[in-house]
Amino acid sequence: MDFKKAMLVLVLILVPVVAQSTNGYFSHGTGLTNRALGGAGVAFPQDALASATNPAGMVFVGNRMDVGAVLFKPDRGYSPSASLANGNGGAFTLGAGSETSRNRGFIIPSFGLNYMLSEQDAVGLSVYGNGGMNTSYKSGSASFDPFGMRGAGVSFPGALGAGTAGVDLLQVFFNLSYAHKFSDQFSVGVSPLLTMQSFRSNGLDAFAPFTKTFVESQGAQMPNHLTQNGTDNAFGWGLQAGLLARDIADVADLGISYRTKINMERWDDYADLFAEDGTFDIPSTLWAGVAIELAENVTLVADYQRIWYGDSDAISNGVQNLFDCPALGGQDLESCLGGDRGAGFGWDDMDILKVGLQWQAKPHIIGRIGYSHASQPIGSDQVLFNLLAPAVVEDHITLGATVTTRAGDITVEAMHAFDNSVKGDNPFDPTQTIRLSMEQFEIGVGWSTKF
Repeated sequence: MDFKKAMLVLVLILVPVVAQSTNGYFSHGTGLTNRALGGAGVAFPQDALASATNPAGMVFVGNRMDVGAVLFKPDRGYSPSASLANGNGGAFTLGAGSETSRNRGFIIPSFGLNYMLSEQDAVGLSVYGNGGMNTSYKSGSASFDPFGMRGAGVSFPGALGAGTAGVDLLQVFFNLSYAHKFSDQFSVGVSPLLTMQSFRSNGLDAFAPFTKTFVESQGAQMPNHLTQNGTDNAFGWGLQAGLLARDIADVADLGISYRTKINMERWDDYADLFAEDGTFDIPSTLWAGVAIELAENVTLVADYQRIWYGDSDAISNGVQNLFDCPALGGQDLESCLGGDRGAGFGWDDMDILKVGLQWQAKPHIIGRIGYSHASQPIGSDQVLFNLLAPAVVEDHITLGATVTTRAGDITVEAMHAFDNSVKGDNPFDPTQTIRLSMEQFEIGVGWSTKF
């Protein structure tokens, strides 16, 4: 078995189902303790998954193993208004009627292992899933008329004109870490990252006339790498590095971490859908934060996170690029789907603020609560394509606890992302508006042991 096949088998074992889209398509946090604090903790490492936020913290967590799983439940959908043009002359007109994605329950596992080589050095492995853009709209639920033919009595069943429609994105990070402690106050860490991501889509056949393949062949060749091609997998490498400074002026701990853009292999089976012939790179991310001991056994943590979705053209290119495609009267072949400037989801870079409070309620019980607020990545002019990925939530509230037992520590957490929506005009039919909405719930449980 070659390396990629071996990694794929491991992914299928560790991450049976992953789907989450809280801060764009990234989770609000990684690991049970981090999630319970609203995702804050770049300066407050507590478990073997700390390297996902800041690898410099691993030298402070000791020898330990953490295993956890979260049941994640997103409720998302879209509501289009009736089209006054009734589709005539209006490409990409949606039939009226609210629709809700069917896939609503997912398991998100995580695993972390940390080992102290010495009092100053630690190595670790964190494995965690990430995903989003997981939607499935049932067949016949609405109609989609990209050619303005509804007036001629032509029916296009399904949310996007080809029966059951939806997409599914999954990413798995293998985070190897090394941390060195220069003193009791200062450490650095680095994590080489191996990432596997998979994607599949269904029901997007109506996009075919707007692909580079179709336009370039003047309609002689249908795109074979647009939709209904099963799951395609790609691999990529990246790097994450961080710093941690503790007891600054005897007041606070400071942490900062940065993950590079991860250049991924192309999804050849979806080269007609995503920009740059199926390229879907993972954006770079910055974390910076502080941990302050307010009182004995009471700690306040606060983080700032920035995600540069502009690193990935497939994510950041706007749907308006399609107007430059010759299929809609433009002059730029590369603006068609699959081209270098192919239309995408139009997501903006995100800024996220997180705050959490942890306290020692009893000698064997730790309590946690957290909150995070994110800027909105989806503009009102990008609602059409984002019905496939309505990641519009902004505010999360979290809580959790850890109980120490003879068999190890048991950690629980819960999260609620408040219902939020984005409404805007259908860019291809100005008589129609589309409202995207999402609300999320999750509960998780984990077990850890020290050795």
